[in-house]
Amino acid sequence: IVEDQVICCLQIVRPQSGLTAPSPLFCFILFSSEIYFALSAYCSDVAAVVVCSQDLFFIMADDKKDDLKEKQAKSTEEWDEMADIWDDQAAFYRDSLAERLWDYLDLPLRVERKDLVVLDFGCGTGLMTETLQPQVGQVICIDASPLMIEKVLAKIKDNKWENVKGYTAILSELEDQTEEVQSAMEELKGSVDLVLATSVLSFIPDLDGTMKVLADLLKPETGLLCHTDWPYNEEKAPNGFTDEKATKLFETAGLVRKTITNLTMTMGDEEFPVFLGVAAKP
Repeated sequence: IVEDQVICCLQIVRPQSGLTAPSPLFCFILFSSEIYFALSAYCSDVAAVVVCSQDLFFIMADDKKDDLKEKQAKSTEEWDEMADIWDDQAAFYRDSLAERLWDYLDLPLRVERKDLVVLDFGCGTGLMTETLQPQVGQVICIDASPLMIEKVLAKIKDNKWENVKGYTAILSELEDQTEEVQSAMEELKGSVDLVLATSVLSFIPDLDGTMKVLADLLKPETGLLCHTDWPYNEEKAPNGFTDEKATKLFETAGLVRKTITNLTMTMGDEEFPVFLGVAAKP
């Protein structure tokens, strides 16, 4: 009920051919366009409204997309501020995870590791890439933070990593990225063996849009996506992951769930939980 008007139906629907909207598309069937604006004030997730008047028509709201871009810009700014200290802040996590990562992937990947094409998504300063680089065939580093990627590019140059490339990119806004990024992503379509996303998905505003691009990059039938994030906690990690959230995210991106589990990592004498999910490209 909004402004004493009764919403006659509320359901999740798919847009008609030719229309684009964020996914999932929340569609409210209302009696008048005035209710849409009232509803928008209460619910920031409104993506589209079917208005029932003399004619039935769609109002596609741009507010949702603009809101996601604003949130992404703020997130990017915050990660830029972390670039100079990230190596010291996160090295312990990299060391704890790297030793256990391959145990949760399929045996063929473990055996043929030296030939893998790996996308280090949300790579930060390239901590995981430092571990992956000597083990696999190629590493592509992607991060939304320009200052993080500056650190990665410096490591590539200083260490003479011939099998590593780095790009500043926001995959959910691919149409707005540089020609270099768009060309690189087009070339990578269907060729990536493993997308590794460590502690990043929880911080992405347009997660559905991002996951669909990542899924497109994976190699059909054998490509895997592996992500680690904070488990959901109402107070400490409200954007954290649950079994249900991960499964739904995989399905929306067209991936098939393989493994979902909780790990225990150590930092000094302290232990902390880590959510790990693995999905496959069919």
